[in-house]
Amino acid sequence: MSHELSNVVSHKSSKPQQTENGDLYKNLPQMHPDIDGRHQVHKLQEAERTKELQELTQQLALKEELAAQLIANMNHMSSVHTDYENSIKDFQQQI
Repeated sequence: MSHELSNVVSHKSSKPQQTENGDLYKNLPQMHPDIDGRHQVHKLQEAERTKELQELTQQLALKEELAAQLIANMNHMSSVHTDYENSIKDFQQQI
């Protein structure tokens, strides 16, 4: 009888047994439902945060593109304004 008990104890303390389809963890006890529920809630929150991060990243990229276009337009307008002032000076000198 003690031999049977030691076999059961040694079997329980050994590594997980691989099933026929190769799953090592199929025979392990299931997680507590409360822990599983919290894990699911955590995964859903993580997915929401990932989606929010992707949306913010896209918005930031659009704003960076807009800022680059504004700077390019300002530089162009500055050169146009300089050309305009030089033209005015040239006309004034001709008069």
